[in-house]
Amino acid sequence: MWDMFIEKQKKWIKRGCWFLAFGLICSFLSGLIVYEKEFAVFYVNNDFFIVVTAFLRAIGSPQVGAWVQAIGSVLAILAAVWIMHRQHEQQIKRDEEEIKNMLFGIRSEIEFYYEGKIKGGIGESITTRIPDGGQFKEITNLSTNSSYIYYSQAKNIGKIKNAALRSQIIEAYSSIFDLEGAVTLNNQVASNYFYIRTNLPAFNEDMENLLRSSANTLKNELNKAKPRIEKLLEMLPKEGQFQ
Repeated sequence: MWDMFIEKQKKWIKRGCWFLAFGLICSFLSGLIVYEKEFAVFYVNNDFFIVVTAFLRAIGSPQVGAWVQAIGSVLAILAAVWIMHRQHEQQIKRDEEEIKNMLFGIRSEIEFYYEGKIKGGIGESITTRIPDGGQFKEITNLSTNSSYIYYSQAKNIGKIKNAALRSQIIEAYSSIFDLEGAVTLNNQVASNYFYIRTNLPAFNEDMENLLRSSANTLKNELNKAKPRIEKLLEMLPKEGQFQ
């Protein structure tokens, strides 16, 4: 916000600095003339020696010291403002570089997940092995800690200027977490099914229905995750394309 304000008001700030400098110079010269009347008189007479003498006497006066102090204070304020603005610009550049590296990391992580677990892996198994109304009785070894970059950079997601990209990152990762949760639930149901089928056959029908429900959840979560991840990959910058 401060950077945008400075950029918009830059022309008026420059004009204000010039007017301030001009006013200080005029006031300084006026103070010399008021304190040393000889300065004006001898300027007319063009007596170089006396003019220099009057000028030196004026410089040593308390009024001139006060003006020098005032000018120095104004310059110090202007310098402090410039330093703050410069530091702010440098911080913006550091933040932009950090965000750029984070987005490249997220892209690598999402690409790996998409190829290994959506197009292949568990995603392929769900697509090819679960018919409509069917069951998925396989125990799948799916890591639920595969989003390392997202977890480590979650606090910086809000710094992304593109609101649509921010939203899409959150949607895609939420779908990943939901899919992983559905896989974990199905693993538990399938594991219980094998135990109950052997030891409690009276509950087989209930477990069959639970497996069908769990398999349906798997398909729904995969169908939600896939397009969201694909859309995120389209929006994330590639190397050399960051703006």
